[in-house]
Amino acid sequence: MGQDGYCRGQAPAGRGRLGPGRRRHPGQGTVRLSFQAEYLYGWPDWNASLEIVARSARQLGMDIAAYFPEANIWHQNRDNYVFGILMDSLGGTGAVSPCTRAYAAIGSMDLPPAGTPNRVQNFGRWVNQEANQIINRLASETDAAKLKQLWTRLNIICLQEMPAAGLMYRPGGFHTVNTSVWTGFPRLNDGANIPPTIRASGYGVKALYHYAEHPGFFFAERAGIIPQIRFIFSVPLYR
Repeated sequence: MGQDGYCRGQAPAGRGRLGPGRRRHPGQGTVRLSFQAEYLYGWPDWNASLEIVARSARQLGMDIAAYFPEANIWHQNRDNYVFGILMDSLGGTGAVSPCTRAYAAIGSMDLPPAGTPNRVQNFGRWVNQEANQIINRLASETDAAKLKQLWTRLNIICLQEMPAAGLMYRPGGFHTVNTSVWTGFPRLNDGANIPPTIRASGYGVKALYHYAEHPGFFFAERAGIIPQIRFIFSVPLYR
């Protein structure tokens, strides 16, 4: 790779469209390996994941710089295809329609025309007609063997062309509690059968019967160290 960020050599043929910071020079067979990877400022876990990507890429001879703009700039860059590498999260999907995840990530059947902001799907504007056909078939196919074949072929296409890559996986909903004052908050496999992130209606009432004051807090309060104030906070955090 030269100082200009381009790898000299014959570029592979038959690939999908590459991002603005990555292109082939006609007649030269060069591919740029210098990118700016961006996500919203102020999301420490996601920002850290892009920093890891940048460090790992250097070991492969690629120059990737992590970039964390404010929300309005990031949205403009995403919607107008002004980025080299962009991190984003897809909308939720149910077990009955997993093909909607493929549609949102790599489907190009509903992309707006070039030059028009894209707020729909496939922000890298990758186009592969075979992938589109598979996604359309997945939406109505019910035969288990055929579904396996379709998903296998779609995965092969994605691995060969890499229009997107899964970077980070975690639960969509999680919660945190402070047990220095109260204990007994619902947790997985505690026998209470109360979903930790659901405190509404009957679940919330049932959870109240499991709370207990922390012994250390009791003695501190009676000694006059802590005022006698009672609050219970258990706030689900969603991203």
